[in-house]
Amino acid sequence: EESVKQQFTNELFKALDKLYPLSTYSMPSLEESGQTMYGDVGKMISVEHAQRVTDLIDSTCQIIYGGKTHKVDDRFVAPTVVEANADSNIMKSEIFGPVLAVVTVPNVQGAIDFVNTHYSSKGEHPLAMY
Repeated sequence: EESVKQQFTNELFKALDKLYPLSTYSMPSLEESGQTMYGDVGKMISVEHAQRVTDLIDSTCQIIYGGKTHKVDDRFVAPTVVEANADSNIMKSEIFGPVLAVVTVPNVQGAIDFVNTHYSSKGEHPLAMY
């Protein structure tokens, strides 16, 4: 339901702002070892993985939080929340990065129907459902 989604995303954004303030990763600092650090947000395992994760954030979904300070060459993907649907590329792969896809459904039964229609009937199962 749209009103529940709005409440959920508002609380989610507040929590993300508290856990990962933009100022902690938008202006990288240098550590003694010379490696660029991005606050409490960890780096991806490789440049290729960072590129794969950012490639999932494409025109088939809409960024609703973050997603503007990715530094792929430095293996950094900023915390990002996207609005997606069953056809979004991000819904077809395991993400393994700081990206959360939000799908709006009308109610609890709608969520069950969404999973059963788009995943269980195909022998696939979502990694997690919140």
